[in-house]
Parts: sequence; structure tokens; C-alpha cells
Amino acid sequence: MAASGKDHVSRRRTAAGISLVFASISGILSAAASHNPTLDVHDPFEVIAEVRRLESSPLWPGFDPAAIPFGLFDGERTYLVDFPGLPEGFVPVTGRPGILDRKGRHPSILGNTCVQIENVWLASSIPVRRSDFTGKEISLAESAAVIIHEKFHVFQAIRHSDWKPNDGVLLTYPLDTPESLDLRGREIEALRRAVLSFPPGDAAWARTAETLRLRRRAGLDDGLVRYEREVRRLEGLAEYVEYRAAGKSAAGEPFPPGFAPKAVRESAYPAGRWTAVLLDRFVPGWQEDIEAGRARYPEDILNEFLKDRTGEASFTDEESAACSDRARAAMAEKEAERKAVLKSLNEMSGSSIVIDARRLPLRFESFEPFSIDTVAPNILVHKQGFILRNGNGFIHLFGSPALTEMDSRGRVIRVLIPGLARRVRFRPGQRALVYRTEDLHLDLNPVRIRSQGNIRYNLELR
Repeated sequence: MAASGKDHVSRRRTAAGISLVFASISGILSAAASHNPTLDVHDPFEVIAEVRRLESSPLWPGFDPAAIPFGLFDGERTYLVDFPGLPEGFVPVTGRPGILDRKGRHPSILGNTCVQIENVWLASSIPVRRSDFTGKEISLAESAAVIIHEKFHVFQAIRHSDWKPNDGVLLTYPLDTPESLDLRGREIEALRRAVLSFPPGDAAWARTAETLRLRRRAGLDDGLVRYEREVRRLEGLAEYVEYRAAGKSAAGEPFPPGFAPKAVRESAYPAGRWTAVLLDRFVPGWQEDIEAGRARYPEDILNEFLKDRTGEASFTDEESAACSDRARAAMAEKEAERKAVLKSLNEMSGSSIVIDARRLPLRFESFEPFSIDTVAPNILVHKQGFILRNGNGFIHLFGSPALTEMDSRGRVIRVLIPGLARRVRFRPGQRALVYRTEDLHLDLNPVRIRSQGNIRYNLELR
């Protein structure tokens, strides 16, 4: 896996269930076409052989990746490896023990994530050769290690069912400020310098990271702090196992801090991984403490080790000033970007649907955490879609942008869905609406419908 944040995003397409570690996979992910022979992927049998090679090494106490099945899609066929049984449509591959296949993409195999087929948990992957964000080549070993990463998520889900970060808190995460950007950027960089053992040493930089983290989290409520700790444990440890499997460099390149809410989840990967790497040096056997429940979070073990150590590292005055300047400039650019995004959504060609749900608020059933962005307090842009539901209906949006507004309780009270290619058909006085396209399935009742020609349809849930 590449070190940049965008590569994290491109290879971690997991829909977020509000109360689940792994959401129901419902098409919100960037789904591959059911038949896409032009997809540039590694040879599936080479990937399978490499996974089997990597998973033979001890990676984590109690984790046996060879016991966890996985699935691949290569643009033409879906392969299941070491699956217990014969799911409908699959047949054994001649001369390939333990491998099943079927023509086309199985609906559950949507990318690098964890899924269930016939109630069996498995890792899944589409092992592309190049990052769709950065264009960087992805080696065979890296692709195989990502599958080990997803197998570790299956292990976590089964063995540690209480490791459930609530991605729903991202929906109400406060907007970043220049100060929060500055603190997050320096915290992550301090951890990286600790791993690289920059002078004056790894423990000194680790203490600096801890101090910066405590300052940044002082402005967050307890639920948001708990989420950060949980997602760093969940994703950071999975990436730690992935890097160990692939034999990759522990430190990598500087990590861009990005913007909340998406950046909170993105930064959990390197922060959690680097914390684990430091623990390997400072506290041998710490993994057993996590597995046995003697410690809940890796960062707690690290903080306990550091509390008796004196001395912190410091960024130079020039480095601190540059970081602050970058944060202020980034905020200015972000504000301009937010205005441009709102303008483009309102000016998209085709029709749009505006839903007023103040009387009958909707709630998120699932969403894609890497594709959301806050454009104003309680107002989010979703680039990949979501599932919203109340007691009377639902909205399923797949792969298209939309805007949601929430109240103080996290309920959705307004939705804008632009760029519809097909008009909404309804009769005067109609009280229910069903609308279905390739990207949108909307079933709402009771609803009051008003139109502004064929350009905008205003729906009021009442």
C-alpha cells in the first residue's frame, strides 16, 4: 500500500454502517462493472499464491489468515479461495485446489473490504496494478498484503466484536480550524519522526505526539475522542499487520493531514500503525496485552510507557511557523473549494430533488466515510451516495453526489439530489412517491410534491 493519504482512500472503500464495524455492502462502494475485461489487475492466481506465501508468517497472536477465505474479481471472473462450501453459481477450478470461480462479478465483491457470502465472512479485493488516485504502481506483494489486511478485519469482527467504531460520529464532526489542522499535522509528523528515530530520539518525539494529541482532543467531546481511539485501533492495527506481511518500510512518506471529517479516519491508518511499530520497540509482547484484554488501546500502552520518560522533542521555530502558515493557507483554499462545490451542485445539468424532512427526519443507514466533506456546520456533501431511512420510506443513492443537512440530533432534515437525467412523474395530490433510476431508488410516504417545471422537484415529508 502506498504511503499517501489518497492511496489509503483508493484502497479502502468500505461503506460505513452507523453502528457496525462493517456495513451492509449495498453498492455505495465504487463498484466494478459486472464485466470489465479492461480492468488492469494482477493475475488472480499469482495474487492467490502470494497471499498464501505471506500468510504463512506469524503476524498477530491468534490470527490465522490461512483459515479465513477471500474473494477476488479480475474484471471477468470472481474467484473464491478456501471457501467452505459451494455457493450458487460457483464451480471448482480444475487443477486449482481450494479455488472456486464464476463468470462476472459476484454482487458482494466490490473492492478491498470484508463481506459475507452465505453467512460466511471473507476478505475481498479487486487487485488493481495501479492506484486510481495517484497512478502509483501497486506491486503483487502489496496487493496480497491488502488482502491480509482485510482478513485481519474479519479476525477483528469475529474475535473482537466490541471493536466497533461508530463512523456515524463523522457526520457531526466539527469543522477544522487553522489550529486543529496545525495540531493534527504536527502530531502525525511527530509520530513519524519517532518511528524514524529523529534526534533527540523516538521516545522524545512520541511524547511530543502525545502532547499535541491531548491539546487537539481537548476541544472534542468524549464520543469523538473515543471514536478516534477506536478507529486507530481497528484500522491502524490492520495496516500494521499488512505492512508486516509485505515487509514494507514502517515510516513511509510525510502524511498530509487533510480535513475533518474524512481526515479523521484517513489519519487513523498511519497513526495507529506507527503507534504499533513504536510499541514493538518499547514494550515487547504488547500484542498479547491487547488480545487478553489487559489493555484496550495501543495508545494507552504507549502512554503508560512514556509517562516515566522525561524530555520532549521540539519542532524548530521555522518548522512551526511553516506548519501554521500551511494550515492557514489550506483553510483559505478549503473555503474557496466549499463554495465551488456548493455552486457546482446547484448548477448541475438535469433535474434536482429537494427533500424537506423536518417533520419526518431521516437517518443514515450507511454512507461512504471517505467520500464525505463538510461544507458548513451540519451540512455534508456525499460524493458516492448513501442510504437514508425513516419509518415510512428510504432513499438509496449510489455513486452520485448529493447534499444533506442535519439537525442537532444528527437526523437528516434536508436532502439535495442534483443531476437527474429523468423527470419525476406524479399526479396532483399524490401522497406517495416511488422513483427509480440506475443511481437512485427513492420510496417516500407520506409526501407532498411540488415542481418547478421539470427542473426542480420539492418534496415535503409530512
